[in-house]
Amino acid sequence: MPSTATDLALATTELLGQIFYHCPVAQNYRNALVCKTWSDEALNEVWRELKSLLPLLNLLAPLSSYAEEGMPPLYRFRRHIRPHDWAIFKKYSWRVHAINNTIMADYCESVFIDIVVSNPPPGSELLPNLQRWKYDGWGPLVKFIPLFIHSTLTTFHVCLMGQEDGGWPLPVYRRTLLYVSDKAPNLKRLSLTSWGRIDVETKFAINSLLSSLTRLETLFVSPAILSTMTFSAIARLPHLKSLMVSSDATTEKLVVTTAAPRGSFPSLKTLSSYDMFSFQTVTDVLKAYRPSSLSDLDITTRHKQSISAYSSLIATVTSVSPNIRSISLRSKEQWRSDDPELDQSSGVLFLSIEYHCSNLTCLSLHNPPPLHLSVEIMIDLLNSLPSLHTLQFNESTGPPNLHLSALPILAPLCPLMKILTLYMDTKQISPSCPQDVRFARLETLNVGMSPLDSPVRDVAIFCSMVLPKACNLSRASYAYHEERYKAWEEVIDLLPTLRLL
Repeated sequence: MPSTATDLALATTELLGQIFYHCPVAQNYRNALVCKTWSDEALNEVWRELKSLLPLLNLLAPLSSYAEEGMPPLYRFRRHIRPHDWAIFKKYSWRVHAINNTIMADYCESVFIDIVVSNPPPGSELLPNLQRWKYDGWGPLVKFIPLFIHSTLTTFHVCLMGQEDGGWPLPVYRRTLLYVSDKAPNLKRLSLTSWGRIDVETKFAINSLLSSLTRLETLFVSPAILSTMTFSAIARLPHLKSLMVSSDATTEKLVVTTAAPRGSFPSLKTLSSYDMFSFQTVTDVLKAYRPSSLSDLDITTRHKQSISAYSSLIATVTSVSPNIRSISLRSKEQWRSDDPELDQSSGVLFLSIEYHCSNLTCLSLHNPPPLHLSVEIMIDLLNSLPSLHTLQFNESTGPPNLHLSALPILAPLCPLMKILTLYMDTKQISPSCPQDVRFARLETLNVGMSPLDSPVRDVAIFCSMVLPKACNLSRASYAYHEERYKAWEEVIDLLPTLRLL
């Protein structure tokens, strides 16, 4: 009987692989039972990414868990590994490309000692195709990570958890890191985090690791790992494109060197810090290392920042990084109108600084001090930044200065603008505006925490005349000032009806 096109397709391994890639694991278990061809391809997907080493180690010998009093459970072999167990292991181990430890299983040291003593085939790697491994565990496995990694590994994450946090002495991590630098020289993405302070010897081991990873492109670190010495080692990485610093723990302030290596961060495109460094620290880093290739700066800080801190950071990044394309600055703490530290006069200075970044496409400020926006300030800003497609001024302190009626004046200056967020005054809105004055490409106008001080219908009519028909009107995403939120919801609901008239 001649085969149909469907039959031929379902017998083609390349197509099967693509189909099974999009199937859930449970479905691929069933696919593996259909026939030999389907079984091979389905098992490739079943084993491609594991949540722990547990399924693999179970192939060598049965595992069972036990726990000493007051200690978390650990797995151990119920018998020694036998020679034919390695043949079974090899049938599946080559399929594993990633281990993402979402199941925090850990093991006795005897498990890994038995693996070494049982003499796996010489010259063969335990996981010959392993590319990604994330390990946040506290158990003995951290000592034996080098058994499972080699030159195919491109992504690696490990958390340094000292004894005071329930982990291992730092020398254990130091040895593991030194082995990683030797056995996995092709790492492109590395994540190093720590729950506590790092001693000088461990920082030397980290520096040695970083110095050897000449192909590294993405680095995620927690502040506890950083020092002047470590930061300088990072700055010398020739292909590093993205550096992110983030942690939930408080740390000492990063001391920034004044004598950075020549040609620092030659390839760095993205610098981000979440919940950690002040704007002043980031400004000091930029001044010292001058990353000329930087295109994206994304900084979130815990504490409110002064207008001079905003000004200095923006002025510095636009000066040292002429190709900057995106600047996002967020403060998690809000200013209050009665805050004695609030400078009521410096907002104009901030937005009047001379910009020299014609490539900037995104400027986003969240919870800044009052910016005291005016039509004149906005005109100067938009004329200075002709490539902007995202402008977000998420301020909410004090009464707004910029009036909603300014939008028709700004629209011709925003030919590329797609997302615009402004804190605006809505008193005495007239339900009319100049004809044919609309934003050309605007997709979202977010009014943030703007009050609604005119009738809903008047505001809705005005917005329908200045916004493109496909443009969405939205509010701030944070859930407070419920009355304001509901009032703007009425405007948003009315807009589609007005656009049909």
